[in-house]
Amino acid sequence: MVEECGKFVVLAHYCGDECEIVFRVDRGDELEEWAIEKFHTPYPIVTMHEARKHIPEIVLSKATGRKKIEKTENWMSDGITALPPLWPESVASAWNLWPGSVRNELRQAGWSLQACRKAVENPTWAKWKKTRRHSHLWPVFGMTPDAMLSTAPSGGSEEWPGVFLAVDGGECEIVKDESDVVEYQLAKSSGLDGILVFRKDEILKPYPSEHACRLNDPSKFDEFRRGKRMSGDKGYGVIWGKLSGEDKWDEQAYRYPRESWSEGDARAHCHEHGGKVFEPARKSGITMAIKRMVAGK
Repeated sequence: MVEECGKFVVLAHYCGDECEIVFRVDRGDELEEWAIEKFHTPYPIVTMHEARKHIPEIVLSKATGRKKIEKTENWMSDGITALPPLWPESVASAWNLWPGSVRNELRQAGWSLQACRKAVENPTWAKWKKTRRHSHLWPVFGMTPDAMLSTAPSGGSEEWPGVFLAVDGGECEIVKDESDVVEYQLAKSSGLDGILVFRKDEILKPYPSEHACRLNDPSKFDEFRRGKRMSGDKGYGVIWGKLSGEDKWDEQAYRYPRESWSEGDARAHCHEHGGKVFEPARKSGITMAIKRMVAGK
């Protein structure tokens, strides 16, 4: 039974030097959010311009959590949360980590290293730091002081703002929603096409760093596990599936690490071992145009 669920968006959520990919779905009065994958950036991301330079490849391999969140008007949009309580200290501590382009953006917004040090050295700083009350010590990217929050804003921390960048979006329908599996039929997006499956204990990707060889259709199985095998001096992953309704396991797919397997070698190995479909690793970017995508919960 297919159920309408409206729009979806895939967001890259930056906070400090971590980036988490989240998948948000409109469920009417609220949003459903899946946290998919975490990445580290070389330095804290605090501006939208810098976020666009560090868009990670989306690896739909594991979902680390599922939750319901409040629906806001801009839930599909790019944005930066209000600057957090310890922002001047964070700027001072990370100043030498940032490239010149980031430092220039911060200076233009009134956040030079000298301005941040001056704010922290102000006699009222120690008292304000304890209370987390609104401060009149600095401008906040055009916000009034009342826009400063007394606690860390949603999506940020006490040290860093949350930076949200929409990397894909479109419309979807719910194909299945059960305790152990949720399936979304995606459409009208720029890069994601097909059925996105969140299933417990299932590991069937990543595609950006691995060539893929399908031996059997995943719909034949209800459980999955992953192992490793050697071919000469090169290792490759083996996806095992437990056949639906049986106490029997069979090989479902092979995964070849891109750094040790060329596309040609992986393709030849796949065909030699009865592979039905071969998909080379994606070379760059976040574009996906495949018929079935799987993420394990």
